[in-house]
Amino acid sequence: MTESFWTLKLTDCINFAILAATIVAIVYGPIRAVEITRHKDIERDAETRKRLILSTLMRTRKMVMHPDHVSALNQVQLEFFNYQMVVDAYRAYIANLSETVPPPGNDLRNFLTRRNDLFFDLLYAIAIASGVALDRHELDRLAYIPLGWQTEQDELRVFRSSVLAVLQGQKPLFVAAATPQQTQVQTPPNPFPPAPA
Repeated sequence: MTESFWTLKLTDCINFAILAATIVAIVYGPIRAVEITRHKDIERDAETRKRLILSTLMRTRKMVMHPDHVSALNQVQLEFFNYQMVVDAYRAYIANLSETVPPPGNDLRNFLTRRNDLFFDLLYAIAIASGVALDRHELDRLAYIPLGWQTEQDELRVFRSSVLAVLQGQKPLFVAAATPQQTQVQTPPNPFPPAPA
């Protein structure tokens, strides 16, 4: 029995399916690979930004006026929008930052303690969302800032406010005449011998 040209056998159907699958794999495979790579890059970049925020807040946790600290705080809402624990802690901390600071005394101490607790709650929530295991109670206890840095920042703040008060005409600038003894500048002895003649 002779078969006609248009007769299909099972092997022909299998070969056709293999050919179609190969064409689809050749066309669609690289496209899908690029999509997967881009998706993984986006996820990795997001995780890197979250870790950077955590790292910056950890580094500046005792320097709340530092520009890096403020910048990291302002990025929390953007990078952790889908972590409700972080969003809630962020809102509570920002609300506290917006409150009026009470005058010195027990109220001020209680206010600052609450502010500190809210910040460390936020930091702890960010650490959890970033996949970093930290002890909530050690965040504050193990933070370190040299006393000299704080003193220097306080002196700069006082100096700046004093200069601004003088420039704005709120305080006078005192000028005193110097005596001749005060104006003589003593040059230190030359530590090097004179040049050979």
